[in-house]
Amino acid sequence: IVKDIKPTVIIGFLPIPSLIILLATFGYKAKKVVSIRNNPSYANYSFFWKLVDLFVRSSIDTVVVQTKALQKELKKKYKHKKIISIANFKCDFKLKKTETKNIIYPPKKPFLLAVGKIHMQKGLDILIKSYFEVLRQGQNIDLYILSNSKNIDFKYLKLLTTLIKNFDITKKIKIIYDVQNLNQWFKKCHLYILCSRYEGYPNSLAEAISSGCEIVSFDCRFGPKEILQNKKYLIKKPSIQKLTDYIISTFKSGYKKRDTTREINQYNDVD
Repeated sequence: IVKDIKPTVIIGFLPIPSLIILLATFGYKAKKVVSIRNNPSYANYSFFWKLVDLFVRSSIDTVVVQTKALQKELKKKYKHKKIISIANFKCDFKLKKTETKNIIYPPKKPFLLAVGKIHMQKGLDILIKSYFEVLRQGQNIDLYILSNSKNIDFKYLKLLTTLIKNFDITKKIKIIYDVQNLNQWFKKCHLYILCSRYEGYPNSLAEAISSGCEIVSFDCRFGPKEILQNKKYLIKKPSIQKLTDYIISTFKSGYKKRDTTREINQYNDVD
């Protein structure tokens, strides 16, 4: 295909596909751009792909990331390469007519919300443990986890379901897949919780803020600190106790719910 179309620019988007295209076009004269969208420190490469990564790295011209912190981090790895940071733009949530197949409306009563794939990265086990403590302290509120049915780590899902059963809270936690109208869930939730162990750029956090809902986030690498203008929404390290304390604080008398729509950092400049 490369020989037929003779591209002047080759772009790699996902980790393994990027390595494949770089290997396949090694020696071909074209500008090569690779997009890194997650924390590469947690990339689970086999020994073979690690060797490929070392071999093809010299052929990369530009690396594109979504946060300035990751840009700085990768300068150590991709020496003498151009690394630019381009953040995602704010979303307006307007659904197309073809995207209305799985519209599920949020409950009318207050609820806690988490959004993300079923994977250890998202820290949902931490959230479930914290949520159990919230219930033990007398708060009667349900937790909804909205996820993607096409991206499930079933071993991790088994861990989550075991936790839920052991805590005897199967009626309080609901996992729902492939919801299209996320904006309605963000707007209706009592609190949106990002409990990730690591990220590249947590789109759900930006979407939640754009909806104006109350939020709390672990200050994981990378993204939350740059997305948020106000650091009072950040918990420095993943902590069951600190997350529990924050959630409980939102139920105390005198607590005023905040509109977070102005909290997002709109840095669309390219560095």
